[in-house]
Amino acid sequence: MDRKGVSTSIEVLVMMLGAIGAGGMATQTATSLDTDSNISSNLSEDQAEGIVNQFQNSVESLTRKVGTEVRVYKMTSNKSSISEGSHNIGNHGSLNLHIENVGETTVNTTSFRLDVLKGQNPSGNCFEPSNSTLLEPRDVYVCNTGIVFPRATQEVELKVVLKGSAKDRTARCLPEVSGQTYC
Repeated sequence: MDRKGVSTSIEVLVMMLGAIGAGGMATQTATSLDTDSNISSNLSEDQAEGIVNQFQNSVESLTRKVGTEVRVYKMTSNKSSISEGSHNIGNHGSLNLHIENVGETTVNTTSFRLDVLKGQNPSGNCFEPSNSTLLEPRDVYVCNTGIVFPRATQEVELKVVLKGSAKDRTARCLPEVSGQTYC
């Protein structure tokens, strides 16, 4: 049994219960303040509701961030060799992202978004609902971006965004030599 995963799960549970308890206390306090006219003027119903909402948002944020992580560990051409012809998908292939689920929860590839920071816009549909794939922890998904694999003098920089994850992942592809099929 992986103790790290169990410890993390227990920590999250304890934090969530604490946040829920604190939210309950805030609600109870706001309710009791309504019965005491001297104190209730200091805390409006909107303020009390704001306190409760803040605790609920904290719990949701905690749930969202824990256990949802991916990494882009490799970028390759979908061709085994690159010819010296003009720079296009036919000669250079398209850029594949190899994305690993390093979190503790299953994620669906439709939860991803791909942003191009440097390079051409993607024409691939690897994150579309029609290509929905569930990634269990440690599973790898190969995404064909539809972007022409760059030459040695060109750079492509992408950002992979996973809804609910604490971090976005930025990946840069700049082949070192002509004909290289990975970066």
